[in-house]
Amino acid sequence: MSEELWNSIREHLESGDFQQAEQLARSILATAPTDPLGSCYLATALWKQGNPSEAITILKAILDKKQDFADAWHLLGLVEASNGDIETAATRWQQCLTLDPNHFESHLFLGNYFQSQNDFQQAETHFRKLIQISPQSSVAPFNLGNSYFHQRKINDAIEAYRASLQLDPSHPDAWNNLGNALQDSQRIEEAIESFQQAIQSDPSRPAFRYNLGNALLKLDRFEEAKNAFDISLHIDPQFLPGLRGLAGVLQEQGYPEEAESYFQKVLLIDPQNIHALNGMGMARHRRGLLDDAEDFYQKALAISTDFPEAHRNYSLLLLARGNYEQGWEEYRWRWKCTDLQRPKLPGKEWHGEDLQDKKILVHTEQGSGDILQFARFLPLLKEQGARIFLMAPPALVPLLRTLSVVEEFIQIDAPLPEYDYFSALLDLPAALNTTLQSIPASFPYLHAEAERVTRWKEWLESNWELKGFRIGIAWRGSKGNWGDRFRSLPLELFAPIAAIPGVRLLSLQKGEGLEQLHRLGGKFRVKSLHDRLDPPSEGAFLDTAALMQSLDLIVTCDTSIVHLAGALGKPVWLLLPTFSDWRWMMDREDSPWYPHARLFRQKNFGDWEPVISRVVQGIRKEVARQYRPRNPLGELAGWKVLAKRTANASSGSQKTSSENPSPAENQNDAQSSPWQGQLESDWLIKSTPGDIIDRLTIQLLKYENSRHDGQRKILYLQMLPLYRVFQRQTSEITEPVYQNHFLRCIHDLYIVNRQLWNTEDDIRERERRQDFGAEFIALARSVYRDNDQRSRLKKEIDQLFPNALAEQKIFTSAASSSMPTKQGKDSPENPIPPEGWRLHLGCGSKKMFGYVNVDRVVNDPLHPPDLLWDLEQFPWPWPSQSVQEIVMNHVLEHLGQRTETYLQIFQEMYRICRANARIVIRVPHPRHDFYLSDPTHVRPITELGLQLFSLEKNRLWQQQGASNTPLAMQLGVDFAIEETKYTPSQLWFQLHPEQPVDQSKLLSESQLMNNLIEQIDFVLRVRK
Repeated sequence: MSEELWNSIREHLESGDFQQAEQLARSILATAPTDPLGSCYLATALWKQGNPSEAITILKAILDKKQDFADAWHLLGLVEASNGDIETAATRWQQCLTLDPNHFESHLFLGNYFQSQNDFQQAETHFRKLIQISPQSSVAPFNLGNSYFHQRKINDAIEAYRASLQLDPSHPDAWNNLGNALQDSQRIEEAIESFQQAIQSDPSRPAFRYNLGNALLKLDRFEEAKNAFDISLHIDPQFLPGLRGLAGVLQEQGYPEEAESYFQKVLLIDPQNIHALNGMGMARHRRGLLDDAEDFYQKALAISTDFPEAHRNYSLLLLARGNYEQGWEEYRWRWKCTDLQRPKLPGKEWHGEDLQDKKILVHTEQGSGDILQFARFLPLLKEQGARIFLMAPPALVPLLRTLSVVEEFIQIDAPLPEYDYFSALLDLPAALNTTLQSIPASFPYLHAEAERVTRWKEWLESNWELKGFRIGIAWRGSKGNWGDRFRSLPLELFAPIAAIPGVRLLSLQKGEGLEQLHRLGGKFRVKSLHDRLDPPSEGAFLDTAALMQSLDLIVTCDTSIVHLAGALGKPVWLLLPTFSDWRWMMDREDSPWYPHARLFRQKNFGDWEPVISRVVQGIRKEVARQYRPRNPLGELAGWKVLAKRTANASSGSQKTSSENPSPAENQNDAQSSPWQGQLESDWLIKSTPGDIIDRLTIQLLKYENSRHDGQRKILYLQMLPLYRVFQRQTSEITEPVYQNHFLRCIHDLYIVNRQLWNTEDDIRERERRQDFGAEFIALARSVYRDNDQRSRLKKEIDQLFPNALAEQKIFTSAASSSMPTKQGKDSPENPIPPEGWRLHLGCGSKKMFGYVNVDRVVNDPLHPPDLLWDLEQFPWPWPSQSVQEIVMNHVLEHLGQRTETYLQIFQEMYRICRANARIVIRVPHPRHDFYLSDPTHVRPITELGLQLFSLEKNRLWQQQGASNTPLAMQLGVDFAIEETKYTPSQLWFQLHPEQPVDQSKLLSESQLMNNLIEQIDFVLRVRK
């Protein structure tokens, strides 16, 4: 036969002209009836025309005569496979390979056959052989990638698909399958690029558009996803996955009712479409129509009893209803779903068999929250006599060890121990026949490490700004979790909670969501702890669990934090969307899983504000209950006298109690005793609030221990002005938590002073007896300890009064009563202290001990300045070279509306100051809202602006030819900047939590962003 005739037959077969190919093949066989190649071509033409039986007869006849014809064996396998006899076809291909071990097509089809039988090892053998036979063929790595993908070896599949595309960059199916693999590994952006490449290679395939739409949907790119699904339907109006994709967009956006319309369109075309029936069930489920949802799930399962997605969704419905008996068994179907991988474990799965002296391997699954919630079932296995091996993420192992029932923790992919049974953690409820009433409820079942608890408690107590009703908050779940956009809420919605007096918010958020802290911009305060919590080297949740022990409440969205708090037995309030996870059931405000939990549900989709409002109401009640101010000193006799006596005096009523002073004493009190006048004019003015309260408790002790009526009367008169200061201080504290803390500090200070009182008596008694042994030494040491405690309590009281007359005590030999009263005159009445005056200019009500406190007005009658003077009036009332220090705290920026006035202020400071005098200037930073929002601020005070008054800088600028105005030379002054300190704002600490302040970094970033520096402190030295 001529080669031209054979080529013609092949061309007709390849072009689909099978009838012409048949005629040519028969013409060959008419002249050569036994020609095997002609018979194969005839069989092929008949098969392609829909006559497989005649084709099989011809091929078998050929093989009867020529059994070593490998191509005939291969072709026979193809025809039999198309006829539905795939097993027989596989034997034909194997026979072909026996004759021709390098037959490419038989290896290819056998590989696909074994893959369909889940015999992936055999399939991979054939696909690898293909690569050896034809290294330049893209088909071999493509099919190997498919085998890996079916085995869920996603990374291997990605590598194989990429190898195929290197050989054939326009292979559309390789691009599409690569996209599917990347999507399964959560590399969504890369998956989108792959699907787009597949579409570019073959724009006619609607499935590629559908896959692209699903990937876009995972990134919440709803409009783009909708467009992809629309195009798939434009290509093929009957492409049902496209309609389901449009329904999916609406489901993801939270519109289940609208999604139903697309599922119904699918069902109009295909009433038996199980995916649409399942979708209808999900939509009704999310709308809360559980009976309808159950009907649709049942319809899908009636058509396909082994449809895993419908089984899983049905199980979630049953569990949400509390039908645990049926729900747990249905829940096992999750392992058949493609989006959940299960470890391939040998041996027998546990279904409730006797565990006495048996070993069971339990493997965890899904997220951290699921593991923490279901860890409670492990002790039940221990009670049955089991030895438990737990396969868990290494990060969770330290926390899970606190269960104290796990014999050994196994890492994933580590060698397995010997065991009798295995079980998934979330399958234990089914095997244990768990009902709603028998959920294990022993709390806490997880525990925080004692050392960490102590460390966190001490850290919290040492941070004054965190004292109060502490609430840990979390607002964002993992973005990869379905429904995160519904369960998470913006951090800014917590503002009404932060505004509750006494509440302190601490962030328990990790990872995603932390960026919202930076965007708060100081609207309200949330303490960020993410850098302190749970370093990866130590394990997950260890610090969070320890911190929770010192919190009053946890408020969180539905994330692992709620399960950790619940497992620890801590009170937790959970914020839930309209459609919540099955474990929170339907319409309940409590949880059978966590008795200390309280559930706050959305009533309208996406509307969190009413939820937060209900939470705020609840927290207010908790704060009022736990922090109701009470006076712990009310039971003390001396305190009762003070309270009653002061109340009667203010109301003008007569005292009848024998415990109160006599009318004569009342008259003395009204006129105020000499001691009282001296106290109020001297000691009270110079003392901190802590000093005053300390003195008051000591006077109380003296009063209570005095047995002499006259002495008690004197002590009463001494206590009265102190008590009045206490009353005024109490009225200045508005937050209940601070009121409570103030009174508690007073009570504790009284107790410490009483201990010191008693210790002093004991020490004196031992001195009298000359007993200086171990007990004497212990008593002496206790004095140091008690005095340390006393100092700490006084400091805590002082911190409650940032505006107190003595915010800080500065001990100096200069007396506050020594102040000039006549302008510029050094008289016997106003002697200049040898070391010079210390001036506090623009003091307001914040007077400093040891300084002449100056202001132009009286801001607080209780704390008037020592001298009234307008600093814009010249000359100032101090002699030249009479001042050694000036403090100007947030004053200079208000002075000198006219430039000449501002310059004269520096001339006056230079005149009155001695050589090397110190000037401290504190001002707001010019790029902070504290400066920008105050219309009384005249000019920004900067380091460069103050350098204008330095002779050294003036001379340097002249040498450099700079244009800076040499004010020091012009005014005849010289101030050297000794120190400049920038104070970071709260925003800075939110952006750089728990980091040491780097002044250079602070300055550089402040050039790019406002409100990073709150204030500047300058220290100037006068050069003369």
